[in-house]
Amino acid sequence: RGMKILLQKEFLLFLAIFSGFSASVCAQNNQAVIVKAISDGDAHELVKYFHTMVNLAIPGSEGVYNRNQSEALLQKFFSQNEVLSFKVKHEGRSNEGTRFLIGRMNCPTKIYNLYYLMKEMEGKYWIIQFQLEPFEE
Repeated sequence: RGMKILLQKEFLLFLAIFSGFSASVCAQNNQAVIVKAISDGDAHELVKYFHTMVNLAIPGSEGVYNRNQSEALLQKFFSQNEVLSFKVKHEGRSNEGTRFLIGRMNCPTKIYNLYYLMKEMEGKYWIIQFQLEPFEE
């Protein structure tokens, strides 16, 4: 009986470690897909990684929006600002486990700083904050 309880505890520990590990691997895989969506100016693909409500700040719009609203606003932005290139400048995570990415997006008439923040919820990493602002030299 003691051995059975010990095995159950070890199994639960394994599950706890593995679920954290798989969420972390999933976040890293999502990062590549998100960066590609940004590079392609693909709002539809990008918002798949947005949580149900996102703090969105882009030129002309700032507030908390749902996925449909976010997609419409980003689609409008990308239609007016073709993405020529996107380069990741820095990425990391906090001690609390939130992940962030800072990048620079080149468009024909302007350069933008891009920032997003991801948080693990429901076993998956979601973008909870997304910002685009003109780069000032």
